[in-house]
Amino acid sequence: MINYKYNDNVIDWYYVREEVFIKEQGFMNEFDDLDNISYHITMYEDDYLIGCGRYYKDEDYYVLGRIAILKPYRGNGYSKVLISEIEHQIKLLGGNKIKLHAQCRAMPVYNKLGYREYGEIEYDEHVEHIWMRKEF
Repeated sequence: MINYKYNDNVIDWYYVREEVFIKEQGFMNEFDDLDNISYHITMYEDDYLIGCGRYYKDEDYYVLGRIAILKPYRGNGYSKVLISEIEHQIKLLGGNKIKLHAQCRAMPVYNKLGYREYGEIEYDEHVEHIWMRKEF
């Protein structure tokens, strides 16, 4: 059974992001001041930590980011389930526009969920990213 914790599980979301973005992908600047203003969500199945994400309000948009699934759980659709839950939470807050700075290799996942890219490809540290958005 999938369940979530919201905002109160710093140890778990920190762990997931450290494993995925720092240890696996080699990012150096994973944690930033946006963590202080973000809503955080951690995802579990049968009490096993699966992944995490964050979102925050920026003018007319909510910005989704730091979506990460631990390696043993990838390829099972968890990222889609997590993103759907974050979208649900944003709707509860009255939001109807989302944008994200996606790693280009993850674009197909976001495209399947209705996100469309805009702007130019940029580098975040050493990885290609592109802005994507979705409106409800």
